Amino acid sequence: MAEFDKGIDTYPSAGGAATTAPAARPRWDISYIRTVPGLLKIAQVVISLIGFICCIAAGFNIAATGFFEFVSMTAFWVSLVMLFLYLSHFISFVRAIPWLMLEFFYCALWTLLYLISSIVLASSSSNCANCGGMKAASFFGFVATAAYAVDAFFKFRGWRGGDTAQEP
Repeated sequence: MAEFDKGIDTYPSAGGAATTAPAARPRWDISYIRTVPGLLKIAQVVISLIGFICCIAAGFNIAATGFFEFVSMTAFWVSLVMLFLYLSHFISFVRAIPWLMLEFFYCALWTLLYLISSIVLASSSSNCANCGGMKAASFFGFVATAAYAVDAFFKFRGWRGGDTAQEP
């Protein structure tokens, strides 16, 4: 009997009877990448990396490129870690952290940072004839701004609606 109950948690319900639910455990689940949040997360990772590569390839070492490189690389690594946490179902395992609120503020902040860094990079490259990499990086920065803004919108709706970040 003990083996049968393994992995099942019992919760008291409103009527006093106990209900059971499967225990949330970290596990690898690639079905997340077929969802809208999963596709947004993958887009954020890929666009951030492409923007960073374009900025590095430009070969200019000015404040605008440095700021864009910081924004894009930090976004790349944090989004990659979050993608891994969702794919491993770690998010559903650790319910003490308000994931949707945390991700909403992260996405909103990175929307603002990407917007600022892309505008600064685009204005720095506007009078330059050999700044194709900077112009491409600013384009990908604006695309990343849109991706993070859409993700922030969905995270905000989910957070205010009382949704969970990931089902067990």
